[in-house]
Amino acid sequence: MSSEAASHHAYMSEAKQLVDAGQFGKAIELLQEGITKYPKMISARVMLGEVYRTSGDLALAQVELEQVIKAAPDNFAAHRTLALVYRDLGDVLSAIKACETILQANPKDREMRELLERLKGEATAGKAATDDKAAHAQKARPAEKHEAVKAADAKVKEAHPTMRMAKSPVAHHAASDAAEEGLSVVIEDSGDVTDSVPLADLYISQGHREKGLEVYRRLAAKEPDNLRLRDKIRALVEEGMRAGHPAPVKASPEASEQAKRKARIRRLEGWLAAIQGRRRT
Repeated sequence: MSSEAASHHAYMSEAKQLVDAGQFGKAIELLQEGITKYPKMISARVMLGEVYRTSGDLALAQVELEQVIKAAPDNFAAHRTLALVYRDLGDVLSAIKACETILQANPKDREMRELLERLKGEATAGKAATDDKAAHAQKARPAEKHEAVKAADAKVKEAHPTMRMAKSPVAHHAASDAAEEGLSVVIEDSGDVTDSVPLADLYISQGHREKGLEVYRRLAAKEPDNLRLRDKIRALVEEGMRAGHPAPVKASPEASEQAKRKARIRRLEGWLAAIQGRRRT
């Protein structure tokens, strides 16, 4: 056994022990470390997808396993777990396709055969109900989004009294329902604003994905053991990569402080201009 193969085996063995002990967070960190060191270690990616599913992170499991299948279409272990992930996510058609892929290679796979039959039954019986639910969700989505933005605005205003809702000439830049009413949340890149999850969510809801990502990163730096924050960061980065947006380069502490100082100066200049404008009128 080569030294690299031995290292692969060591990573997999230790990760399996952590999973068996229920230490999913540590198992995920170990597998990510192994994948970074050995990008072609497909078995570690498959196990990572399985751990994500077991720990309840279905979206990350889907992303990881789809990457495996893209690199190795004949990896049936990934297909099997992905079929279960699709089923748990309610994506019946994708789950059926994954089952059929496995059964083409191994028609005697009883588990996948039974799962395929159940999925086809659900797809036939629930098609009308699913269509109706999708139509209802489509109609309700704008109102739900509006309420979500309002709730986030309220939380941010409560946490940061210096932030306000105001008529703004830059409202057309906000990607939210609030902008349709001529309102926008005045968010300054200033040290006066404390990082929080509602603030990050508000940035993202208004289309400022990079700003939201930076807030999550700063929160994760303060809470290194918070797996949820790291998962949110990973999901945002992977979403940006799929959309063709590279992840922003993390600035050094010196550059960050300089950016904050410049932001404060811009904010003060804006206030001064507003005051002078009022005096002229």
